[in-house]
Amino acid sequence: MSECCSGDDEKMQINNRTIDQFHLPYVIADISGNHEQDYTKACLLIKSAKDAGCDAVKFQTYLPNDLTLPNLGTFKGRDLYELYDSIFMPHFWYPELFKYAKELGITAFTTIFNPIDVEWLEKLGCPAYKISSYEINYIDLLDAVKSTNKLLWCLRDVLQGYRTWFLWLTESRY
Repeated sequence: MSECCSGDDEKMQINNRTIDQFHLPYVIADISGNHEQDYTKACLLIKSAKDAGCDAVKFQTYLPNDLTLPNLGTFKGRDLYELYDSIFMPHFWYPELFKYAKELGITAFTTIFNPIDVEWLEKLGCPAYKISSYEINYIDLLDAVKSTNKLLWCLRDVLQGYRTWFLWLTESRY
């Protein structure tokens, strides 16, 4: 079970790896949509992350309808729904990708966007969940993850009453 403490003793554990100010940084490779819906590429990204010394890989668990609907917005001139539809990770990949990561000795977890995904992710043994800053007020999602007694990776001190932790540094370049 993961613990999050306050004050100078802030620390947590994920898959028996202590994360606090006295240990090396916990490095996460964000796979997101970089697999481009190519299963072999997803496996190569996991292997590359392990070879590069990362502690974990993070997926994004969603279906396009979880995030938007057709014709509701664009990103760099592209319909958001079409964009999400072209890069989401098919759910049937998860069992094998979690298994592959475990075989390599690298932790796999995910950013989650829909509370209904918690149940099947728990069956896979997902050790932690990241909550997107855009979902920080999605109480049903937060409560679903809270029910697992697992860590939510999110902005520090934003959520009262949830077992939270935060990423010290995230890099997004679009």
